[in-house]
Amino acid sequence: MEKHISDNFISLFCVLTVCIIQHGGSNVKPTNIFLMKEAFRKNPKEVFSVIHTVQLLFIVKSHILNFGNREAIRRTWGNVKELNVKTVFVVGYLHDMDTFVDFETKQYNDVIQVNMEDIYENIVYKTIYAVQILSGLNIKTEFVHIVDDDRLVNTLNVRKLGFIGILVIIICVSTSINRRKCYQFGLIYNNWNHIEAEFKKTRTTSADQLNNITSSYRLLINPRQIHCQSSLCQTVDIIYLVKSALRNVGQRKAIRETWGTHGGKRMITIFIVGYSEPLQSQIEMESITHGDILQFDMEDIYDNLVFKTVFSIAWLCDSKIKTKYVHFVDDDRLINSKNLLKVAFNNLQVSEIKMIGFRVHCGKPYRSKSSKWYISVTEYEFDFWPPYLLGGTILTNLQVIKKLREGIPFSKVIRIEDAYIGILAKLLNISLEHNENFSPAFISGYELINKISSPDYRSYNTIIKEWKLLNSFNNDNSL
Repeated sequence: MEKHISDNFISLFCVLTVCIIQHGGSNVKPTNIFLMKEAFRKNPKEVFSVIHTVQLLFIVKSHILNFGNREAIRRTWGNVKELNVKTVFVVGYLHDMDTFVDFETKQYNDVIQVNMEDIYENIVYKTIYAVQILSGLNIKTEFVHIVDDDRLVNTLNVRKLGFIGILVIIICVSTSINRRKCYQFGLIYNNWNHIEAEFKKTRTTSADQLNNITSSYRLLINPRQIHCQSSLCQTVDIIYLVKSALRNVGQRKAIRETWGTHGGKRMITIFIVGYSEPLQSQIEMESITHGDILQFDMEDIYDNLVFKTVFSIAWLCDSKIKTKYVHFVDDDRLINSKNLLKVAFNNLQVSEIKMIGFRVHCGKPYRSKSSKWYISVTEYEFDFWPPYLLGGTILTNLQVIKKLREGIPFSKVIRIEDAYIGILAKLLNISLEHNENFSPAFISGYELINKISSPDYRSYNTIIKEWKLLNSFNNDNSL
């Protein structure tokens, strides 16, 4: 049974994907106008001219650099001999890649190039333009499947679904269901508001806890005695909680000589470490010298990074240190402390339930066992993370810290630290504010004049050198 992809069906699909409504004779005005003449760098009709009648048409959204993925698809599920299948790839544009795309197009004649930068934020336009061009061509096909180039597809099973309207279901099965489930995931309990109300009223709850890690952590070194005398603790503007590896002595030394003590405000810097027997005497001496080491009784390995954050949240609540702001940060970051404090004072009230950082949307868990960030489906079953702040680099206040401490015992802790805090934020209704000045990639001290922080400062000399460069400029009016 052959069917045309009708304009009305395409219109329905466009509504579902927040595209243009194309309904003949309708008085509904489109919310967006896309200029199709300017949408493509190469004429897509040349690709579709060889398609007459097919049983299944794959529209594959592909990054321009993912040639290996496209080649694998051409040799596997994109070219099944048992079916009349056609596969078309939609890519974007990158500088100096025209020759590469021209060669691939001439060789396979299955690539449509959209006239926009090939970045994640533009992926929706690949879908929009693919649907637009399909609706304008006389292509006969029973089914269309729009899919990403990182998926392995059972082509025969797609074909068996049986009718054209199933396109919406295919897309939902491939992506949307898991994305929706992602945003529902977090606390096992759906009645967090009830639990929170009990806390406020009685400081207890009748709900069963999933863990007791915030009340059972063991300290090997506690810097509280340096900052508190009896029941009285220091009052500061900001406390830096720096997640540090035991071996990173040089980075801690550099931070003490730079942004960890020089910021123009009252501040405390605490380094959070785990335990390693060969390095214990060294860290104890470092603690005696500087009084800024917070050591928990757990192995100092990457997989325990999330516990450095969780335990330090509990410790800060227990320590009674008074602070307006809290900044969680890794020891490889160079911080423009003046800019950080400007953002804190201007964008974050001390009672506001908000965290600020570089926010990530629609991040995917790593499923490759060779990845440093691998997480199994058993640990986290969904295809997408909720929004989270990249790298656990978080600017917030004490109110949020207390709220996190209350929620942690009712959550399943996972080893991916920033994603876990994102899950908590979603379920505890903590706002995540994006600030692009928390750079996700390395930038120099000079570039930090108008930024807040940069990662990948992994040596004493680099931190000191770039800090001096940063402070050689008058950046009072930065940001």
